Amino acid sequence: MRIAYLLSLALIAGCQSQAHRLLLVDLTLADPVTLDATVAPWHAAGYRVEYRRFYPHLTRADLGRYRTLILLGGREPGARSDALTTGDLAILAEWIRRDGVVVFGYTDGELDRWVMNRWLAAQGAGIAIGEDPRAVQISATPLPHSALDNAGFAPFPAGRNRPLVLHDRSQTLARAPNAAVVAASRARDGLIVIASRSLLASADTSAATRAFLVALARWTRRPAEWASVGAATHASSLQLPNPPQPVAVRPPSLAPPVGAEAIALPEPPNPNRAGDNVSVPGWVTRQGMRVLWSRFTLWSLDSLLRFVDVAALNALATTIPQAALTDTTSTRNLWKITGERLQATSIRWFPAAVLSAISSDGADEVDRHGALTRIPCGLDSVYWRNGLRPTYRVLARLGAGAIKPDVITGVGLDLGWRCSAAAASAMPIITLGWRRWVWSVPRSSASPRCRRRCATTPCSSAVG
Repeated sequence: MRIAYLLSLALIAGCQSQAHRLLLVDLTLADPVTLDATVAPWHAAGYRVEYRRFYPHLTRADLGRYRTLILLGGREPGARSDALTTGDLAILAEWIRRDGVVVFGYTDGELDRWVMNRWLAAQGAGIAIGEDPRAVQISATPLPHSALDNAGFAPFPAGRNRPLVLHDRSQTLARAPNAAVVAASRARDGLIVIASRSLLASADTSAATRAFLVALARWTRRPAEWASVGAATHASSLQLPNPPQPVAVRPPSLAPPVGAEAIALPEPPNPNRAGDNVSVPGWVTRQGMRVLWSRFTLWSLDSLLRFVDVAALNALATTIPQAALTDTTSTRNLWKITGERLQATSIRWFPAAVLSAISSDGADEVDRHGALTRIPCGLDSVYWRNGLRPTYRVLARLGAGAIKPDVITGVGLDLGWRCSAAAASAMPIITLGWRRWVWSVPRSSASPRCRRRCATTPCSSAVG
């Protein structure tokens, strides 16, 4: 029994190592230093990036060691580089059959782009790299309802790209004004992602570009979220008629040659990190944050402000009722009256949303009165996308339209479901995670009495 247990642990550890490893193959044999911007987002997503510079081809040993592959195309015939072989294409096909991820970064080189288009057609991926030679610098935008929704919506510099021709619109992850520039396809049991090599190397261009690439890298590690992209159809045998240059016909090697093993690339520094640092407001550094958390009602606002003044507090956090989260004329008037009242004080306001009140598609749970109520699962990405994100946008829009920036310092989120200990077992999975976190808090941060109370009654709030 003990041997079986140890074997299970070894298998789990092996799978985790494979899932965390990423193989980078560059047909131009570039110096590792020049690849820092390309690998930085994948490091940030938790990958261990390994680079095999002097043998830019795939082997059968790679199938068991890596789960994710970044294949950077060459520059033939415009400049000297290596090229894909029939052995590489065979390993690529087997890669996606084994739940692998293939990320292809195309260039202006004609040969590898032509070969990859034929390979994509053979897999039925429904993606083709356009032949338009006018690859220009563009800005791309993540689609608001695409599989990569967590990347945000702001346009970002995307480098040089060719238009991607897609069979299914759901395959688009980011697009320029006239065409898709990043796309993905579920093929067999794996995933294929197509983007330009220029875009993949643009992490140091701007913070928005880096954020998109990090989101893309993290998404490749979440197979459960791949279902929202179109699947490959009508796979066929690979045909390579009339290539621009001869394609080398050779079987895949079992392992790379001696002396050409992959090396681990160190994580490069983030050039945007210094510019992304937010300075602490002066009122916080001088006085700290002394916050009163309460419910929001207009008729009780004056009494709340008097209490805050007597108690020498400097911030007020209030949960906003569901009715006041609708952007209507009456709601805007309500926020305007509140803003004018707060502007006459030195108090900072954190309007907050209640987690259990933000919508939506959760299971029926028992509340503290023993009645069934709809509570969303906090681990459901659809809930965060369709419930929490729109709510935060409304909070920001209403606050910006009615109040000066120095009044609303941030927004808050009430995380807690207040219930009896008997009903705590009926809470969603996120509550269990919260209780585990509470028990992991050091004694210097929370007393045993506090931890016992929070472990049985998940009464948490967050202000940010």
